[in-house]
Amino acid sequence: MTMQLSIRLEGLTELQRRTADPRILADAERRFLLQSGLAVQRGAQIGAPVDQGRLRGSIKVEVDPSPSPQWAKVGTNVFYAPYQEYGTGIYGPKRRRIRPKQAQALRWAVGGGFAFARSVAGTPGKRYMEKGLRGAESRIASLRRKLASDIAKGISRGR
Repeated sequence: MTMQLSIRLEGLTELQRRTADPRILADAERRFLLQSGLAVQRGAQIGAPVDQGRLRGSIKVEVDPSPSPQWAKVGTNVFYAPYQEYGTGIYGPKRRRIRPKQAQALRWAVGGGFAFARSVAGTPGKRYMEKGLRGAESRIASLRRKLASDIAKGISRGR
């Protein structure tokens, strides 16, 4: 994935030791990470700019495949995703107009013809991934409370 957000679980080693069946904890962790990732994915897909739907359809969730998962990633491998997220030209990371490197003018298709310019300002970022994460915060908080409850049940069964 060329662009991604990550959710990471930390500090679970002690809990894993106190749980008689570590699979209970691992299953709860995996559910939390997957559901959190899916919530971010939904928000990012809703906010992603759509021309033909390639970017929106490419946003995927990946969960740590290890027996005790620690992370989930939401991202895309579409090469233009960072430009859509962060912007280009004066709106992007370089904060300067876009100018041709080898020609005297930039050219792009408009309708049935072409447009030309010596430079363009660029486009502002859509921040669809960031907005997806922000929009999922309350859902993730709810899932975190459920994870804590599932962990407590797993620990109490393990004693």
